[in-house]
Amino acid sequence: KTFALAAGEVRCNYCSFLVLTLPDLENRAHSLTMTLSAPDGDHVGVAFLELANFSSSDQFKVDKAELRNQAGVVAVADLHTACQPRWSYDGPVQIRDDGYFVEAQKDGQAKMLHDHICQETGEATQEADASNTQPADQQKQEEDRKKEEEARAQKEAEELERRKAEEARKRDEDDARKRKEAEEEKERARKQEEERKRKDDEERRKREQEEKAEKERQQDQSRAQNQSKMRQESEERKERRRRLEEEEEEERRRREEFDKRKAQRRDEEELGHDHSRSPSPSKPELGSGRLKERKQWEEDRERLRRDARRERERETAERERRAEERRRQVEALTSARLASVDRTADAGPATRLANEHRARNPSAVVPKEDP
Repeated sequence: KTFALAAGEVRCNYCSFLVLTLPDLENRAHSLTMTLSAPDGDHVGVAFLELANFSSSDQFKVDKAELRNQAGVVAVADLHTACQPRWSYDGPVQIRDDGYFVEAQKDGQAKMLHDHICQETGEATQEADASNTQPADQQKQEEDRKKEEEARAQKEAEELERRKAEEARKRDEDDARKRKEAEEEKERARKQEEERKRKDDEERRKREQEEKAEKERQQDQSRAQNQSKMRQESEERKERRRRLEEEEEEERRRREEFDKRKAQRRDEEELGHDHSRSPSPSKPELGSGRLKERKQWEEDRERLRRDARRERERETAERERRAEERRRQVEALTSARLASVDRTADAGPATRLANEHRARNPSAVVPKEDP
């Protein structure tokens, strides 16, 4: 409506419908500005208002609003305010961060409130008459507006469906991603388990190879020790044989020398009997000397016999001791191989046969198992 300055009160009966989204209904603090302007657009007066001072229920509250300019108060307006939750027949309620005004002819809730206000103020008949006298172009505009509202509602429904489809697609993508991550985690766990088993098998094979190498080294060391002992025994036997031969040779030489001296004395005795019948003063001495020499010879021979007998006893005891030591070594080696057979009970048939063959014949050479 067009405003005009008058001397008395002016009744404008102007209605406006503001839609505002409040995160907290208890906190209604918002600044509002109400202006009074001339038809050509020049401002006449302005009033700065606070939304918290308006009515917070559907009951109207009347306040005085002073419109001012540089000269002071230009006009005083009676402001009737009421509040109602937002609802809509056409579609879902739009939630916006900013406030906006709606028109009574285009919004169902605003139209119902506008009709109620006009009925209360007695202007319903005038509005009805004005509506009956609307020209045809206004009816066409109304039909176009309805079509636009239907198109907008359809567009909003399509947008809602699109958002729902987008949300469903995102949920499906999230589910697929989670399933893929779970499968990848299972695959990583499986690979880690296979890697652990492979490392365990490698360590077990390496340990078996080290044990086998250690056993072969011990066997080689034992064979080397046995060969060294056998060489040492052979050298000792040769040395003892050489000493015995030397002692026999020495004994033979003593015997020959004794026999030679004996024959020489016998010849001297025979020559002495031929020269003189009287006994020679040296005969008793010669006889006693021969007796002493014979006794010494008998003692040497008996000593040699004792030495030879003790040497034979020592050799027999040494042979028995070495035979017992070899027997214990063979038993220990056999026990170790049998224990190795028990540890490799889960090995292949060729390995088990080789272990059994080694257990039965420790000195045999068993071919290695074909991997």
